[in-house]
Order: sequence, then C-alpha cells, then structure tokens
Amino acid sequence: MSSTIDNNSHSINVFSELRRKYVDWDSLRAYLTSDEGGKLNVSDVDGMTIISYKSKDKDGKALFPSEEDFTRHSHLEWFQRVVWDTQANLPLAIAPRRCRTFDAQGKTLAAVRECYHIIPYQEGVIQAGFNVCETDKMYMPKFDGSWTQFPEVNDPRKFHANFMNYLISGPGKTIVSSAGDVKASPIQKGSVAIDGTIEIAEIAGEEVVFDDDINMAEDFEAAFNRFMSHQDLLYPGWILLEKATGRRFVKMGRFYEEARDYKKISRVAKFRLLELRRRGDLTHYLNIFPGEVGLYDELKTKIHEVTNELLDFYLARWQTKTKSWADIPKHYHKHIAAINNIYHTELKPKRWVVRIPTVITYINELPAAQLLFLVNRLGVNSVVAVEDVTAEEENTEAAT
Repeated sequence: MSSTIDNNSHSINVFSELRRKYVDWDSLRAYLTSDEGGKLNVSDVDGMTIISYKSKDKDGKALFPSEEDFTRHSHLEWFQRVVWDTQANLPLAIAPRRCRTFDAQGKTLAAVRECYHIIPYQEGVIQAGFNVCETDKMYMPKFDGSWTQFPEVNDPRKFHANFMNYLISGPGKTIVSSAGDVKASPIQKGSVAIDGTIEIAEIAGEEVVFDDDINMAEDFEAAFNRFMSHQDLLYPGWILLEKATGRRFVKMGRFYEEARDYKKISRVAKFRLLELRRRGDLTHYLNIFPGEVGLYDELKTKIHEVTNELLDFYLARWQTKTKSWADIPKHYHKHIAAINNIYHTELKPKRWVVRIPTVITYINELPAAQLLFLVNRLGVNSVVAVEDVTAEEENTEAAT
C-alpha cells in the first residue's frame, strides 16, 4: 500500500549570496576552487560547466568531503552537482543534496513522521533536465525511454532557468536491484530567479504505509526493524525527506547494505564470487543471491580441474621429471615454482612430499584475479620455451 504526499517547497539563497559577493564567473570560480571555497571541481561536460564537490581517486572511486569540510564551508552541501551558466554567472540546475545516514536519536516513529516524509529507497542515478527561460533552450539527459514531465517555462523577466531532477533506474544504473526497464521518476523541480535564488519543490512520490502491527509510539529503530522483518530480504530501506528543509536521509536495511558492499567488489560475477570465496563470505552471499549458486558450481568444478592439473604438472616437472618447462603451459610456471618453494621450506624438513592438500591450500589462498586467470586458461596449451613468468606478465595476459 502507498499514498502520495504533497509537494514541499523551500528557497535556497546560497547561490544568490555567492553571486552578490563574486559578481563574475572568473572571480567565483577562483573562490570555489580555492581552499577557502572548499576546493570544488569545475569541469566541462557536453558543453556545460559542472561544479561539484565530488572527485575521484586513481582507481576511479568517488571521493567526498569530510563532515568537517561540510561544517567549515556552509555552501558546500549544495554543490553535489551544479550546472552553471558562466555567461550569466547563474545556476541552471542543482542536484539534490547527498543523502546522509539517519539517526533518530531515540525518537518515536510518530515523532519522526511529524518532521519527515518516509518514502521507499530506490536505486538509480540522478540526472537533471532544464530550460533557459530567455532563449527557451531545453536540455534533457539522453537515455532509452520517454520522459513524462518537462521543466515548465516561467516568465523570463523573473526567472533565468527551470529544472527537473529525475531518478534514473535501469541497466547500468543499479547495484543490487535487477536492472529491468529504464525508468525516469521526477523527484524535484525548481526555478532559478534572475538574482540566483532557487525555489525547490520536492516530488516525494509515494509514502511508506505501515501495517497495523507497527506501533507509532514505538522507538523508531525498533519500528524500522519490525517493518523490515515483513519485507523481502533485499528491500533497500527508506529515504527520510525533511519537510522543513528538503534534506534527504537514508535508513538502509542490513541485508541490502551487505549486498551492496558485496556487489561493489566487482561487476564481473566470477571475480566477485572468487573474491568472496577467498574472504570466507561466499556462503552468506549465496544465501542473499541464490540465483548465482549455479554459476559458482561451474566455477567450483573448474577450480577442481585447475587444482588437479597443477598437481599433475608439478609432479611431472619435479618428482617424475617426465616434463620439462617447455612441455608445461606458461601460465602454470610461476605456480609450480611457488609450490616447489613450499616443498623445500615447509614440507621437506618434515620429510613430507607435495600431495593434493598442499595444492588445495595454495589455490585457496590465491588472489581472485590470479585464480580467475587460471580458470579462464583451462584447456589452453600455451607451452613456451623455458622462462619464468612474472606477475606483471600474467596480469598483462589477463587484461587482454
């Protein structure tokens, strides 16, 4: 069950205040990118100037300012992503502020509902569409689907631009949820006045409706856990939209958070399964995603084949000496050498020899990338002249 809530409007004066202090784009840009201004990032994307507090590390992982940064720079929270008109020195569209983890601080569910709209959390990415009032220029994001709403054209004498923020879900936009069809859901609409003041109207959509067994006087945390106990395992949780300010907070379900962390390991399912196997989290993961059991069963069969093949090649090279390096596929060379080192340092002093348990232990401790490479090379008889295979060479082969 669900019910639609009314729109909530609020004004944002941050941009008009910045514009009064920094009257042209060059001076504003110099301030925003300085330490004093929060070291914001300015970039050109598809001919538009984007200002954002987000950056990326060398591996492409998103980096965000600290809570201390947000406290020190009061304007920072509004710059998750802002499309800026450098000619008029005015915003064209702003993204919603980033969701923060919700802390009810001992409040009852009823008290929380007085101050917040509680709506189901949905996976996706936020994109904006906007028009410039004076020119009636329209920009809408591209995706496979049709839009149901467009920003309204306001009076160009009073307004510079209008925008609509959409939550886009579908292929490539979700982490845990099944992708399904592309869908665009409007969540905010706004107008930018000619002085930079922004009016935002929240489009919160459908509120969560509670069953009769949820006591409104109950502690919020207890009520949330009780609600989640009636939902599917991967029900994401709630967005809490503050009625007075439009700030968004998130309360995630435990299993959904775990599933999201697991899925973020890699988009490559085989690599993800092998990494979770190495960490000892595979059983729990497959309980959450039983649909991947079949894929892991296939992987497990191939891991057994790799283990047996590696032992056979090791024995043929070092015990029976019936094979030379030239007779053994290149991708096994360094692993045979590593097992031989285990033999000399750990087994030989005890007068033990290499048997299947030694190789199983070795395989189980391999990094996921190396094990997946061996699995993918099953049946490839890439024998070469005698040479050692370095980790760098193996990674180069795996990448290709």
